[in-house]
Amino acid sequence: MFSSSPKPFDSSSCRITPGSAFLRPAIAAILLVFGCSFAFAGPAQHIGVQRLLQQDGMPQTVTRDPASGALIALREASVLLAGARTEPAEALRAWVLEHAPAFGLTPVEDDIRVEQNELLVDGRHRIQLRQYWHGLPVEGADARGLVDADGRLRFLAANFRPELSAAIEPGILGEQAVRIAARAIGGSPVAGGPELWLRPDEHSVALAWRVRLILADGREARSWVDAASGRLLVSDELCSDAVGLVYPSDPAGPLAEVTLPRLLPGSGLLSKAFAVVDELQPPAVPLGPGGDYRYPPTHPTFEQVNVYWHADRFLNEFMAGLGYAGPPDSLILRVNMALDPYVAITSGRYVSFGRPIPGFVGLVSRSQDIIYHELTHAVIFGMGVLATGNRREASALHEALADYFAAAYTGDPGIAQWLYLTFPTGATRLDQPADPWNYDHYDQVGFAGGGTGSQWGNGMILSSGLWDLRERIGASADSLVLESLTYLPSSPVWAQFANAMLQADVDHHGGRLQPEILRALLARKLRGVVEAVIEGPLTVLPGTPATFRARACCGSTLLGRYQWRSRNWCRGRPCTGWQDMAEGLELQATFEEDTELQLTVLSPWSDTLVSTPFFVAVRPPQLDISGPRRIAQHGVGTWSARVAAVGPASLQWSRSYRVPVGAPLRVVLGSSPAQTFAADTSCDLEVTLVDGLGRRVARPWVVETFRDQPPPNRTGRFLVAQRFDAGMRQAEVSLELTAGSGVSAIVYDVRGRERVRVWNGPLSSGVHLLRWDAGELESGVYYLRVLANPAGAVQRFAIVR
Repeated sequence: MFSSSPKPFDSSSCRITPGSAFLRPAIAAILLVFGCSFAFAGPAQHIGVQRLLQQDGMPQTVTRDPASGALIALREASVLLAGARTEPAEALRAWVLEHAPAFGLTPVEDDIRVEQNELLVDGRHRIQLRQYWHGLPVEGADARGLVDADGRLRFLAANFRPELSAAIEPGILGEQAVRIAARAIGGSPVAGGPELWLRPDEHSVALAWRVRLILADGREARSWVDAASGRLLVSDELCSDAVGLVYPSDPAGPLAEVTLPRLLPGSGLLSKAFAVVDELQPPAVPLGPGGDYRYPPTHPTFEQVNVYWHADRFLNEFMAGLGYAGPPDSLILRVNMALDPYVAITSGRYVSFGRPIPGFVGLVSRSQDIIYHELTHAVIFGMGVLATGNRREASALHEALADYFAAAYTGDPGIAQWLYLTFPTGATRLDQPADPWNYDHYDQVGFAGGGTGSQWGNGMILSSGLWDLRERIGASADSLVLESLTYLPSSPVWAQFANAMLQADVDHHGGRLQPEILRALLARKLRGVVEAVIEGPLTVLPGTPATFRARACCGSTLLGRYQWRSRNWCRGRPCTGWQDMAEGLELQATFEEDTELQLTVLSPWSDTLVSTPFFVAVRPPQLDISGPRRIAQHGVGTWSARVAAVGPASLQWSRSYRVPVGAPLRVVLGSSPAQTFAADTSCDLEVTLVDGLGRRVARPWVVETFRDQPPPNRTGRFLVAQRFDAGMRQAEVSLELTAGSGVSAIVYDVRGRERVRVWNGPLSSGVHLLRWDAGELESGVYYLRVLANPAGAVQRFAIVR
């Protein structure tokens, strides 16, 4: 949810009237963590979701409501929204309305309006949409989405209410509702008057007046009054004066009475940012009319209060003080979970604290640093960083940052020293020596008896480097680490995180921390990555300006020195030396000839990289053929190709024979610049050029053959000759008719059986070449009989395999 600014606390004016704020049942929340969706939805939801999933950029899995089947969560999406670069909030609203059935909405009855549009530091927009039913806003029925600077939807969590049914005419007037609320808590109404809303509870929805009042201390209060009966539902949902008993540090320290700020009314302990759910016990309720939660440590509900107070402090005091705007979706904090052999687990927005494990750990929900550790995981998940990836580095990154923020808030580099019964010094620490706790020993380090190669052991390499940095620059390291998460991909490696640290320093600290960042990380042999990759057009017109850029690595602009140079190419080879062009991330230039660009990058990590060849085509490739166009039959000729193109270029020659029926027979000759062969018959040559930029040029060349001696086997009506290679498949029959006639050409074996019908049909006067396939004939003697009315001829031949 969107976090709100902390309100001043005044125990004399804030009171809670227990209401019925809507919250999904705990069991539904537990199901959603596993992405379950059941077949309870109607056809509209099924069809709507299927159509939505067919869009480009949709994630492979989505989360659907187990009861209605409506879509309620999209994670790791990359959906391009029309118009989102200029109007991201309106673009998201239009997209949701376009797919209303998938979200359980009815287009005729339901509308969506933009309620909040927050610009984040990385150019993303966090947008809140509100459901309206017959023109009435619905409390708790909203959606929160993240749209990046490129106009792509990356995340959406929807909590719309499908199939609403309620009276829309109030039984009492708004003025009456204001008087009812004012009698309960005092104050005067805010300009604009009360508003009619639909307010859901766990079982139904009802029409209610939302009344905003300004109290005597200047604070705004918000009350809810039933629009039918006039019953006060909630006196002030923006304030809580509840107090509780907690361990401010851990059970080794003293018990303290504290206030529970930002507590919302309703069942259980919940705020705008999170709710606490107990797996074994019912939701915590106030112990007295004052709304207090003074449960002693011996009471089973104590764990809920302890977790609530620590979570609220960590998110709304420590993290908010670093610039954290709150989780994109409200967190579910679960206590007393059966997790053996695990101590605590976080998956997305769900944070689970385990029960005691005999001989291993005590009560996890009483350990402040484990609470902070797991909440950091939820913060990282909420910023789109998953715990998967190459060499498990993203998982180890999660553990490193979770340990770091827990240690930063408590000021203690040891994590959970009292909690682990078999590891009395804790499971991890952040003050390890650089040797062997450096990247060269990844998968080779462990702590307190733990095995090597775990994400916790590996994470201590990175967290110890960050702890070194904190000792150098103080609390600035805390905000720097948090700000770095904005620049990370979904499954980062540590080198990308090191880059992000430098970028966050530039964007948020003026670059002043770079020397210390480099010193701390390089001491642990942690390095960023640098790329020397050119992006830009592959083809430009002569004299036309073009822009080329160095590709930013890992979603950010890496600091360093970028040097550009170029050289010209003429007729497929370099014809000038290298010339320096410019420095910087971008090059603007014009070219007259084909040009090769090169980028050299000097990174802050002392790397020097050179880009692969990047060719810019300015002149189109040229291809010419030379050689005989007419040659004596069976004469040997040579045909050559002349090329002028950007290298590396390739040639491909082919020869096609003409046949009376069907497609020409095509034979591939080779790739050398010149081809020499005997022209046994007329054919069509073709040579194809592909240059180094993938441009393709083809040139045809027609070769005609002629005979320089009289043909054999002349008859009164026709002349017939056959050319046959006994070891090959192909055979030819040359037939010259003095007049048009019906012609039959058939191959028989020695037993008189017809084996191949070469031709059977009319032919005009003149010379004809009939090609046929002898590949299916076995070795032996055969006869070719040619009939042209009224004459005929027979030729004997043999096949030897």
